[in-house]
Amino acid sequence: MSTPKPSTNASDQSTLQQSSTEELAALRSVLFGKNYDELIALKERAKDHNQYSQSIATVVSEALEIRSSQDDSIAEALAPTIQSALTKSIADDPKPIADALYPVMGPAIRKSISEALSQMLETFNQLMEQSLSLKSILWRFEAWRTGQSYSEIILLKSLVFQVEQVFLINREDGLLLQHTAIENIITQDGDMVSGMLTAIQDFINDSFSVTDNNTGLDSLRLGDLTVFIEHGPNAILAAVIRGKAPENIRRLLTVTLEFIHKNYNDDFNHYNGDSSPFNSTQPLLQRCLKSQKQDKKTSLLPLYIVLSLLTLGIGYWSYTNYQEQQAKQHEELLALTLTEQKQQQWQQLLSQLESEPGLVVINANKTQNKISILLDPLARSPDEMPNLINAESIKFQTRPYLSIDKEILLLRAQNILQTPKDVQLAVEKSTLNVSGKAPLSWSDNLHENWRQITGI
Repeated sequence: MSTPKPSTNASDQSTLQQSSTEELAALRSVLFGKNYDELIALKERAKDHNQYSQSIATVVSEALEIRSSQDDSIAEALAPTIQSALTKSIADDPKPIADALYPVMGPAIRKSISEALSQMLETFNQLMEQSLSLKSILWRFEAWRTGQSYSEIILLKSLVFQVEQVFLINREDGLLLQHTAIENIITQDGDMVSGMLTAIQDFINDSFSVTDNNTGLDSLRLGDLTVFIEHGPNAILAAVIRGKAPENIRRLLTVTLEFIHKNYNDDFNHYNGDSSPFNSTQPLLQRCLKSQKQDKKTSLLPLYIVLSLLTLGIGYWSYTNYQEQQAKQHEELLALTLTEQKQQQWQQLLSQLESEPGLVVINANKTQNKISILLDPLARSPDEMPNLINAESIKFQTRPYLSIDKEILLLRAQNILQTPKDVQLAVEKSTLNVSGKAPLSWSDNLHENWRQITGI
C-alpha cells in the first residue's frame, strides 16, 4: 500500500519561489561581492548609447592627447575627414575660412610685397650705376629705337648669362625634391614648375614615341630664358638660365647630377614622397648658380662731364629754389604781419567801444566788419568818437537801452533836474549826492522829481 503525496497549493509555491530568489541573491552577493549592482548598472549604461556617449565624452580629449604623443595614427585617420569637411565648408560659405586665414595671409602678402620692393630697389641701384656714363645714353637711344625697356637693354648689354634657378625633380613621379634660386628674384611655386616640366617631358615622349628612359627633352627656350635639363636614372636636374649660357654649364649640371645619384642612391631606393633626405643637396645646387658679366671698359672723362653738368644743374636748382623759398617766406611773413596788425586794430577798436560810457558791445563779427551795440540816448555814438580806429570801414548796428554807468546817470540827473550853477551833483553806487546852494523852489522840485531819474 503506497503512501499518498502531500498536496501543495499556490501560496506554498509562491513562498518557495520567493525563498529561491532570496537564496540566489545571497549566492550572488557571496560570489560577486557588494559591487554586483554597480556591474549591472555599468552593463545597462553600455547598452544605452546616450549614457555611453556621455561617459566617453569626459575622457576623449585626454585619450586623443595620449594617443597623439605615441604615434601619428590619429592624424592619418582624421586627415580625409578634415579635408572633406574643409572642402565642404569652403564650398558652402568661404567667408569663415577667409576670416580665419586673414592673420596669416596678411603677413604673407606683406612679405611678398617687401621682396618685390627690394628687387625693384636693387634694379634701381643698378640703373643708377649705369646712368652716369656715355654708354648709358647710347643704351637709352637703343631702347627707344627698339621699343624695349631700358632695364632689358642693360641686362642684355651687361650680362652674358645668369643661372637663376635650379630644380631637382624625382624622375618617377615628377615631384620636386629640392629647389634653389638667386637672391632678389621673384620665383613661382617650385612644385608647380616641376610638375609642368614633367608634363612637357611626358608629352614629348608620348608624341614622338621615345622608348629610351634615359633620354628626353634636354633644353627649352622662352624668350631670353633657357632651361637646361639633365636626365638621370632616378632624378632630373633642370636649370633656368637668363642669357646665352656656355657649354660648361651643362657639364656642371651633368657632374652635379651624377654626384647626387652616387651619394643618394639609398635615399632614391627608399623614397616614399618625403624630400627631407635631399635637404643636404642644397650646397650642390647652389654651386650651379653661376653668372658672368661683360667686362667694363669705361672712360672717366664722360663721367666727369656728366658729374660737372649734374653739379651745375643741382647748384642752379638749389639757388633758384632758395630764392623762391625766400620770396615765399617774405610773402608769408608780410601776410602774417598784416593779419596781426588787423587783429590788434580790431581788439583796440573793441576796447575803445567797451570803455565808452553808455555803450555795450553785444556782438562783433570781424569777417563781415559788423558790430552790434547797445547805446544809451545820452551816450556818444561811434560816429561821434574822433579817435575811434578804422571806424569808417565798420558797419554799426545800434539798439537803444538805458545805461546805469556813473557818467550817464550824472548826465541823466542834470537833464531832468536842471541843476543851478551853485549846485553840485555826484553819483556813487546808484546814489545821487546833491550839495551846494539852490533856491527853495528848486529844492522842492528835487524832492518831487529825483525818482524819475532811472538808475538812481
